[in-house]
Amino acid sequence: MDLFKLMPYFLVIISLFFIVLALSVFIRKKPLILNSVWFLVGICLCFLFPILSSFETILEEPSFIGILPALLFVVMIVFSAFMMKGYTIYGVDGSAFQKSFTECLTDNNYEFEQSLSTIKIKNPELELSIALQSWTGTVQLRWKGKANREVLKKLMSDLKKKDIKANYIVPILYAIIGVGMLIFSIVMIINVSQYALN
Repeated sequence: MDLFKLMPYFLVIISLFFIVLALSVFIRKKPLILNSVWFLVGICLCFLFPILSSFETILEEPSFIGILPALLFVVMIVFSAFMMKGYTIYGVDGSAFQKSFTECLTDNNYEFEQSLSTIKIKNPELELSIALQSWTGTVQLRWKGKANREVLKKLMSDLKKKDIKANYIVPILYAIIGVGMLIFSIVMIINVSQYALN
C-alpha cells in the first residue's frame, strides 16, 4: 500500500478540521465550547499518517528503531487523552469568560471556592482545573479525580447561552493554518495524479 498517495487526503481532512473550528467562531461571533474529546480526535488525525507510516516500515523491516516512532506517537496520544478530559473553549475573552463562568455558578446556587487555577464546588462536589491563556483566547477546563461530570456538562450548557465576547487570535491562526494546508494538499493531489498518469 502506497501511503504517500493517501497523505494529501489526510491533510485535506486535517485542514478542514482547522477551518471548521475557525469558521464556527467567526460566523457565530461567539467562543466555541468543545468537549476535549474532539480536540483529541484532531490530534489523532494529525498523527494518523505518521503512525501508519511507522507500522508499514515495521512490517517491511522489523527492528527496534522502526518500532520506536510508532511507540512515541501512541504514548503522545495516550498522554493527550489523559490531559483532554473536560472542555476546551476557543476564541474567548479571558475576563469575559471569568465573569460569565462565575455567573453560571451563582445562577445554579453552587457554593464554590475559587483560586488562581482551580474552582471547588462544595455541593455537589466537583473540583475543576482551569488553564486560561487570555492573549490567545483559549480556556481548558478539566475535572480532577472522580467528578460529577453532569454538573460540568450543565455548566457548559449554561455558558453556551451567555453572550461572551470573542477573541479572534486563535481562530485567525487556525484559519491560516487550515487554508495553507488545504492549498498544499490540493497541489499534492494534482502532482500525484499527474505522476500516476505519466
